[in-house]
Amino acid sequence: MRKVDLFIVGAPKAGTTSLHYYLSQHPDVSMSRIKEPNYFSRREVEKLYYGVSPIQKKEFYFALFDQEKQMMGEASVSYLFYKEVPQRIHAHNPEAKIIILLRNPAERAYSHYLMDMGLGLCNVELKEILEFPEKHPIYYQQFMQLGLYVEQIKRYQDVFGKQQVRVLFYDDLKQNSNSFMEEVLNFLSLSPFSFNLEARNRFRKPSSRVVSLLYKQRWFRLCLKILFPKRLINYVKNVLFKEAMIPEMGNDLKMTLHSFYEQELVALEKLLHRKLFLWRKK
Repeated sequence: MRKVDLFIVGAPKAGTTSLHYYLSQHPDVSMSRIKEPNYFSRREVEKLYYGVSPIQKKEFYFALFDQEKQMMGEASVSYLFYKEVPQRIHAHNPEAKIIILLRNPAERAYSHYLMDMGLGLCNVELKEILEFPEKHPIYYQQFMQLGLYVEQIKRYQDVFGKQQVRVLFYDDLKQNSNSFMEEVLNFLSLSPFSFNLEARNRFRKPSSRVVSLLYKQRWFRLCLKILFPKRLINYVKNVLFKEAMIPEMGNDLKMTLHSFYEQELVALEKLLHRKLFLWRKK
């Protein structure tokens, strides 16, 4: 049986959905039919509050790919944070290539929080989560600790070697998608290709107050999954949610988040040999 060659391991809210979509267009690549199988993190993600149903069995996992393609890949953002995942992936395929997408951790935390609030998965103010992390450990993990990139990157570099791990940036993807994809293709040794570079996973908000109230109910979300086949779920979500501008962070929150990650950015710049000017306080 073929082995999966490519893992886009995170970070969440940093462009992994777009990259998965772009690569799925390439004729030599089979990206997983489910964007986030969570197969190698199945033990961990089941404990989260998202109601994720990870792929549990090997045969179901490999059924997600076209085995005839030159490269098979997937994009489970849970793979970056959990300590044992790099070793599990390495045991599966020690020659696999790893892509890590990073975003300004303050912006990433806020975007992740807004997403979970909009989906009804969190009803606690971010300020309270920051002040009392011991009361909200999982929220604190998902919004704040996932942005502590240095140790997460080192784990993959230690296991796979730096040559097989490529760290890319959300800012570069937004500013010049064509150049970004050229770098990805070079890293993966794939032939040039003209991609449809439409952005994916844009920020959305409920189309009405009623939708907002309903979607915050777990029973309602379960009903959607039961009543509608997977191919119609995105259509239903497009009806229930509309694209919107991301609400701006207040100055106090912005200062708090930037202060939280200040020393992490210093260590990250040293690790990657890159100055992260755009991530500094504005």
